[in-house]
Amino acid sequence: MMAQKEILFLVQSQLTIDLNCSIDDLNAEKNSIIFVEAKENPGRRPFPRKERFFEIVSMGKSIVVSATPERLAIAKAQMQGKDRDNVFSLPFIRGFYLHFLPDVKRIQPVTPPNGFSFEMIKREELVRLLRDAGVWTDWSE
Repeated sequence: MMAQKEILFLVQSQLTIDLNCSIDDLNAEKNSIIFVEAKENPGRRPFPRKERFFEIVSMGKSIVVSATPERLAIAKAQMQGKDRDNVFSLPFIRGFYLHFLPDVKRIQPVTPPNGFSFEMIKREELVRLLRDAGVWTDWSE
């Protein structure tokens, strides 16, 4: 089983690719806001992005804002000088997704309920499924 630090490193490593930032950016000083231009980095998770893109992530202390140039300029104008609570209270910040890392010392295997099944899907298959469903629009292509 992976240690908590290994899981955190893997998550942060993937976020640095997705957001075009560094692990230091994710762990910067409290209430610091890091603004980075969104890029199609190799290894980025295959989530669809539109021509104008904006994403905001916080893993505790700092906030990382990754966006296309037009949206990044708007975000900077609205966010600079604000603390974390005020940034996340801005009227254009909505649709929160909270993610938690497992506590590997406390997690216990469970037996799935009757009738429950799942299938592990790899990255390439996910992209194909999203394209087939008509929800994949890769603005870099």
